Amino acid sequence: MKTKLTLILILFNYYFSYGQVNKDYWTKYYVIAKDGLNLWKDSLTQTNLICVIPYLENVELLEKPKIITDTLDCYMFYPSSEYKPYDMCVVGSWLKIKYKEYEGYAFSGYLRIKRFEQSFSYLNKGFGLAFVGTDCADNVHRNNNINWYGIFKDSDKFIMKEVSLHYYNDEGSATGYGISTDDNRNLVFVIGSEFDGVIEGEIDGSIFPYSLGDFSGKNVNTSIPKNFEIRNENKLVLKYLNKEQILNTEFSRPSRLLWQGDIDRDNIDDYIIVFGEDKGYYAVLFLSSQAKENEIVKAVAVYYYGYCC
Repeated sequence: MKTKLTLILILFNYYFSYGQVNKDYWTKYYVIAKDGLNLWKDSLTQTNLICVIPYLENVELLEKPKIITDTLDCYMFYPSSEYKPYDMCVVGSWLKIKYKEYEGYAFSGYLRIKRFEQSFSYLNKGFGLAFVGTDCADNVHRNNNINWYGIFKDSDKFIMKEVSLHYYNDEGSATGYGISTDDNRNLVFVIGSEFDGVIEGEIDGSIFPYSLGDFSGKNVNTSIPKNFEIRNENKLVLKYLNKEQILNTEFSRPSRLLWQGDIDRDNIDDYIIVFGEDKGYYAVLFLSSQAKENEIVKAVAVYYYGYCC
């Protein structure tokens, strides 16, 4: 009898703790449309606009979506010079949701389930890092005051210019979390800053293809700049003048170097480095202009690579 009572109490506690959390998890969404999301009274004709829900606002799902899907927007995507450009479309369903005192229908392509806080989210405050395309990780930036700048490959040089960044979901894709820009031809990556003084135009830099930027071996690849050193297998050390700095005191083992260049134009290189292993890879942006007196660079932003299975 005592064993049965204990089991009942365990199940009771499970239902009212985990069960409730799980229910809330699947009904709590937030808006990822930078210009806001329309809430309609009629989902079939998109008529009778109730209101526009601002970016990052929370909403509650009232009814599961119907099987019918719809496509609202398409973005021209240029994967690389080796592949033809194609339309990357926002595919979704019409969800019945509640926002404040309003109830209506909104397009799921611009709504995302409100997830738990990502690791290292303290980095994405005044800066940001993004890559165009689809992935399995939620990389929506929570600071709406960020201005975004694309780094473009132009023959043998790189050009930085301001771009508009958009987030969307693609329910027709296995990697359904998407990022797009108004211009992505020859785009390498996107950085964000809420601070004034970002100078557009030509910048010095180098891209490191996968095989050339590999940190995963015991020794640093010979193509990687000589100011990097691997110590004790997993400690990535950056050297500059008379300074040395371990870059992964907070991060896991270094995987590869993506970028080296003077993004902030202070004549000291900045870096994008991938850390992690197995199911947890993430790219970190290091800027020299944000470094403290005893540092060479400082980690300011992170982009997560999702594990889709």
